[in-house]
Amino acid sequence: MNQQWLPTSTSIQSRFFRLQRKFFDLGEQAGVIEIKIKQLKEQAA
Repeated sequence: MNQQWLPTSTSIQSRFFRLQRKFFDLGEQAGVIEIKIKQLKEQAA
């Protein structure tokens, strides 16, 4: 594989890393919401 695009690959990598962290945060929030919904359902039952 050609290594001429190494400088750009690092910027792509950091951008991808930021996106990954955003998705992780979103996933964490979704998980918290899911747990709350489960608790509400258990309380209602």
